[in-house]
Amino acid sequence: MSGIEQAQEKEIGHLKSEIGHLKSEIGHLRLQVRELKAQIYGAQSERRVCEDSDGQSLLDGVAEAMIEDEPAKKEEPKGKRVKGRGAKKGPKPLPAHLRRESVSIADPDLKDLICPHDGSLMQPGFQQSIEVLCRKPAEYFVKIFSRNVFVSPAKSAPVASAWPSSVLPNARVDASIVASVLCSRFADHQPFYRQQEILRRHGVEISRTAMSGWARRFEESCVLLVKLIADKVLDSAYVQLDATPVKVLDPNRPGAAREACGWAYRSLSGLVFFEFALSKSGETPKERLKNYKGLLQTDGASNFGGAPGKEGVVHLLCWAHARRYFDKASKAGEKAADPFMESMRRIFRLEKLIRIHKVSTDKSQKARESYSIKEAEKLFAAALLWREQSPMRKTAMGRAVDYFLKRKKELLECFRHPGSRIDNNLVENAIRPLKLGLEI
Repeated sequence: MSGIEQAQEKEIGHLKSEIGHLKSEIGHLRLQVRELKAQIYGAQSERRVCEDSDGQSLLDGVAEAMIEDEPAKKEEPKGKRVKGRGAKKGPKPLPAHLRRESVSIADPDLKDLICPHDGSLMQPGFQQSIEVLCRKPAEYFVKIFSRNVFVSPAKSAPVASAWPSSVLPNARVDASIVASVLCSRFADHQPFYRQQEILRRHGVEISRTAMSGWARRFEESCVLLVKLIADKVLDSAYVQLDATPVKVLDPNRPGAAREACGWAYRSLSGLVFFEFALSKSGETPKERLKNYKGLLQTDGASNFGGAPGKEGVVHLLCWAHARRYFDKASKAGEKAADPFMESMRRIFRLEKLIRIHKVSTDKSQKARESYSIKEAEKLFAAALLWREQSPMRKTAMGRAVDYFLKRKKELLECFRHPGSRIDNNLVENAIRPLKLGLEI
């Protein structure tokens, strides 16, 4: 072979290598494009409808063994309709606890009661009734409280009975007004300026400054109650912790807002308390949990001030957050994420069965040991194998695998403590109302 031919062969080999590299890069870019499209146009739901697999039948067997000794559900009486297929259609009955007010409708005119066929007068045949839901708009009225003030010729201090406890004399409002304002603000998420406009439509003028003052007084009166709730949450030895950004007005920039943080602490009993901070620094939970010992469940963030790694604290992470990364990879078109989603779906299904059937702690823990932990270990082994074999580490799948493997210890801890949860959803649900238009 001549020198020219050798050079040509070398050039061809080089071009083939470059073509292979470009094909790999094109595949990588296609995945990134799919991921970006999913982020922009994709649905928010993480639910997936997956077909049953061999692993599913194993899960069903675990579930049957888990609930076989549980008391059977009461059978529905024959003839009673239940929700679902075959259920009676139409509007639901109106709530029985609401006050009923009867209204009699006047009979038609006499001329309309003449039978068109024989000219006789029609007689009452039967009576029809219909229930309709009604609303009476809020009524604002003025109560006039009067009291006798007793004085002495010696000009000593006057004596009079105290005003009722429901009256705020200086503000000249009743407690019912304050309760309505605070309920609208913190339960219905109506800012004070909106409430001010609503009140004006009723011909009532209450300033936002007054409403803010009532909120401050209410906060001061609840200090002891909040402390009691906080103590009970921390004494429960199982705390779910999460944070969310909250917009607050910046006193240094009139009319502008800055981002602060609301920390939420929740026990499995349902008690929850919040802690406000001007930043998302971990110093806030670090100080709050400095004496805490027990289970602490969080998402995968790292801004908890070292509280999860403190002595006496067992850190649990959230499988829902781990699943979210694989869900993004699947929606971006990376088929390697689908088996992970399938397996996690089965793990979550077992947890759902435990809650639905109210399985005892001992039986649920046995089910976890016989299925969930083994399934999780297989997932971690598959993730490690994917990372060793796949060259595309910067895709959504790569980020999902890195997140998953980095938190292996804390994710497995979820299955090793009787009564624990595998997700942090309870505290996230407690935080959700803060995102519905709440600004401080």
